[in-house]
Parts: sequence; structure tokens; C-alpha cells
Amino acid sequence: MGLRHHNHRRSGGLSRGWAAYNPVIGRCSQAKWKVETQRAQVDVGTRSAITGRDSSPDPTPAGRTIDGDVRSLRDEFTRAILSMCDRFKREIDYDPARIRQMVMDRGGPEAASFLLAGPQAQVGLETLRWHRRLNESVEAHVLLPRFEPLFTDDERRIARARLMDHGLDVDAFLTQQ
Repeated sequence: MGLRHHNHRRSGGLSRGWAAYNPVIGRCSQAKWKVETQRAQVDVGTRSAITGRDSSPDPTPAGRTIDGDVRSLRDEFTRAILSMCDRFKREIDYDPARIRQMVMDRGGPEAASFLLAGPQAQVGLETLRWHRRLNESVEAHVLLPRFEPLFTDDERRIARARLMDHGLDVDAFLTQQ
């Protein structure tokens, strides 16, 4: 569901605004958008300043909650990825909009896990290889020792393999960190 600009007829007049577009029914649902907006305003006290996601204790797969240290590490990773996106857009004219949107929707670690679970071919990695910036990619951030608790061994293995496939000397990169 996305936001779409629309016109609504109300009492003979024409009003304009933004509403959630529902592709299933092929029209905007302004009432649902208003409810979501009001809910977001009420919940603003418990939402992360970075992603707008709920900052209450996060359940892990085992049903435990994540402590404050891991939460701050997750926020640091999210900030690092968003900063990376800004830097790429500004310095090499590459806009990783899809990554930015995933980070804003899911959070940094979750977006990275989603990218690592995807197909092998990565257009973004090819762009970064061409600009010699693989050491600043999402995969490189996943391998940084300080972010190790956020990812599984399999995710780190996939990140390492992708960077090596694109020509980065991962061991040299990690010793520089």
C-alpha cells in the first residue's frame, strides 16, 4: 500500500490530499490513512527517532527481549546505513533508494538481513565495485566486528562471499577496522 495524491468530492466541492492507495480495490482509502496517522501520533512517545518504529522491547525468535545495549547497537547500525546512503548519493551520484526505504520501514539490521537473503546478483554491489566503494557497502557493515551480535554466522558468511566475489580483500578490509 502506498501513498497517492487524490481528489475527493465532498459536499459538492473538490478537496485534495494524500491517502493510502490500496491496489487491491484500486482506490484510495483516506479513512484508513487518517486512522494510521492518528495512531502514529499517539504512539510517538514509544517510537524510535531514527526509523519511527516501535522502540518497546523487541522479541527475539526465542521469545526473549533485546536489552538496551543491543537496541543501541541496532540504532547505530541503522544510522550507519542511512549515512552510507546519503554519502553515496552526494559523492558518487548513486541513490540506493530501495535500501533507504527498507531501513526506514524495517530498521537497519532487518533490512540487511533481507538483502542478504535475496538473490546473488546485486546491481548495487556492481555500482560500488565500479566506484571502488565496496568497503562501505551494507555487506561490509555486516562484517564489522562491532555489529557481529546483530547477524547470524550464515548472514556474515553470505556478506563475506558477496564482497569476495566482487573483488574486495575482506581480510585486509577487516584488519583496517
